[in-house]
Amino acid sequence: MDVHGVAPVSEAAGPSGPRRFFAAPHRQLAVLVAGGIVLAISVIGLTLVNLTDVRDPLERTDPRLLTAASALQASAQEVADTGAKFATALTMPPAQRTVLAASLVEANSRYHSQFARYKANASGLLGERALQRDFEKKVASSTDLSVALLTPEVVSADQVAQAATINAQMQSDLQQLQGMYQAQLAAQTHQARVAEDTTRRILITSAGVALFLVLGAALVLVRTLRRQEAASAAQDSRNELESRLQRALEMAETEDDVYRLVATALASTEVELPAELLIADSSRAHLHQVASAHMSTAHGCAVSAPTACPAAVSGQTQLFASSGDLDACPFLVNRPDGPCAAACVPVNIAGRAMGVIHARGPDRQPAPRGSISNLELVARRAGERLSLLRAFARSEMQANTDPLTGLLNRRSLEAATVDLVDEGEDYVVAYADLDHFKKLNDVHGHDAGDRALRLFARVLRDSVRPSDIPARYGGEEFIVVLPRCSPTDAETVMERVQQRLAAAVRVEPGPEFTVSVGIAPSQITKTFGEVVEAADMALLEAKANGRDRVVVAPLPGTSVPDDPSSLAHDDPR
Repeated sequence: MDVHGVAPVSEAAGPSGPRRFFAAPHRQLAVLVAGGIVLAISVIGLTLVNLTDVRDPLERTDPRLLTAASALQASAQEVADTGAKFATALTMPPAQRTVLAASLVEANSRYHSQFARYKANASGLLGERALQRDFEKKVASSTDLSVALLTPEVVSADQVAQAATINAQMQSDLQQLQGMYQAQLAAQTHQARVAEDTTRRILITSAGVALFLVLGAALVLVRTLRRQEAASAAQDSRNELESRLQRALEMAETEDDVYRLVATALASTEVELPAELLIADSSRAHLHQVASAHMSTAHGCAVSAPTACPAAVSGQTQLFASSGDLDACPFLVNRPDGPCAAACVPVNIAGRAMGVIHARGPDRQPAPRGSISNLELVARRAGERLSLLRAFARSEMQANTDPLTGLLNRRSLEAATVDLVDEGEDYVVAYADLDHFKKLNDVHGHDAGDRALRLFARVLRDSVRPSDIPARYGGEEFIVVLPRCSPTDAETVMERVQQRLAAAVRVEPGPEFTVSVGIAPSQITKTFGEVVEAADMALLEAKANGRDRVVVAPLPGTSVPDDPSSLAHDDPR
């Protein structure tokens, strides 16, 4: 509940549901860490899967190369087997050679089939076609020789050697072809392994970079969250300070109360900086220290007037890192307590810079931003309250005083005497009236009349005691209530007023004028109005007796004029 009994609405209750859940910084941090872990695991898992995919192509090297190489190997084996069987057959008798002919035909068919499978998957390598044609020619020669050698009864040694040579050449061709494909397979295998290694490095590097970025982003966000949490805590502290200060200032009824609260607020800032509040007097010619905190050993600011203060002149907070800087405030230079940093916050009262909060710190160590914000908060709220109090005082003074002379008006005078009458305290009423005021107005003008009224009011105010109550009663009539004063003393006071008025008239420009005074003590009657009437009758007597004099009304039981009403009928004012 606030001071007015109304529960303030909490601003923190705004978000609801998920938004409210994630509003807390520690929950944001938990979600961030969990997300980073999931992302890191995902990156590592994808890397492992991609490495597995990269390894598979090594086991599935170009199938045509593998098929061709396999067919060449099988063809070479069949050629070698066929050659061996053919060589064996040549050493047998013709009858047995004829029996082996069928198996040789079957063997030829097998390596022909394997060679055909090779050709179907041939890759067209450099020099491959020439070897194929050479091999096929030797196959034809070998076939013809085989048919010729298997039928004769006698086979010469040269024929056997020729058959062995052709078979060896066929195997050589197949071995060359097989070597070409083995080299091609080795090249592809090497390229695949290089690609695998390259891809592995890229994936591992990518995973590392991704993990580094995740960790870096997490670190940055953690620091951001910490700064946000610190800023939020500082803002909460400022909000609490502002709320408490505002409630306290609302209960401050005088400027002294405001100054006391400002001193307390300056002492409660986070950093214990020597600080002071300087406020100008009504003329704005002089600044005076009205509140301070932590100033036991520090010297106050030497600035004398708002017009000389850089902060008050600019209307903005001024920060100085060192009093030794070229652009430092002149009032910080050569301080008795040595070099320092300073923060100066202007205090605006009723729209004008009427003061400054001056805080100092160690040289080259300016106050933190949070402390500056608190100083600005205190300056703003104090200025607002002082503006309100002065506005109230001004409006109350305007309602209670006469605008021309600055004295109390008739209604305020009557209100001010209520306590005197109620308490039964003795007092004297002096009723003064400017002589020939109507003539002064008619001859010299109303401006001269206003100047005469202001001059007499100033003389009257300066001639009475602080406890006396001077007032403008109406027109050119003035009344002074003098508590605890005898009629004789009141007469002396009013004669002194006449003397000072005569001296002031001779100095001030304008026509000369005098004043007549009637005095009546409160012992004459019980009511204030009747005492005023008695003083008025004495004033009429003073007018009738030649003006510029003081007449005291007689106390009860003394002689009075035979017909006072005649004086009132022929008012000589």
